[in-house]
This record gives sequence, C-alpha cells and structure tokens, in this order.
Amino acid sequence: MENRIEHIEVLRELGHSYATKLAELGYNLDDTSDLMNGLAAYYKLNLKGEADHLDKAVDAVSDFLYESVEEKLKWENHNGN
Repeated sequence: MENRIEHIEVLRELGHSYATKLAELGYNLDDTSDLMNGLAAYYKLNLKGEADHLDKAVDAVSDFLYESVEEKLKWENHNGN
C-alpha cells in the first residue's frame, strides 16, 4: 500500500467503524470526518504496532498533513501574510 488514496481509505474505514461503535454506545461523532475519527481511533486505542498497513497509513497521512502545513506557512511568510 504505497498510494496516498489507499492510506486515506484505510484510516477512513477505521474511523467509520470507530464512530459507528461509539454511536452504538451513545456517543455522537457527527461533527468529525471518518479520516479524523480514524486518526483518533489509532491513537486512543493505542493501535501502533498492531497492523503494519495501519502504521504506514498513519505515518503517510501525518507526513502529508505536516508537509502541507509547512508549505502553507512558508508561502504565507514569503508573501507577508
């Protein structure tokens, strides 16, 4: 699994399952996306090391988010915003 779309889908699936189970328990996560719920589930349930493909997905998505924010900050600093 080396494709960014595949990484996102893995986390979305985890997030959807996590939100569904929490809804069954009476918790409402309607205001968050499946992707964010997937990241939350990964960290809240301490899943690191449990599944290699999940670890890779979290690392890839986290790296992408970090790089995107870094690029935006550089652009804003360069343009005086």
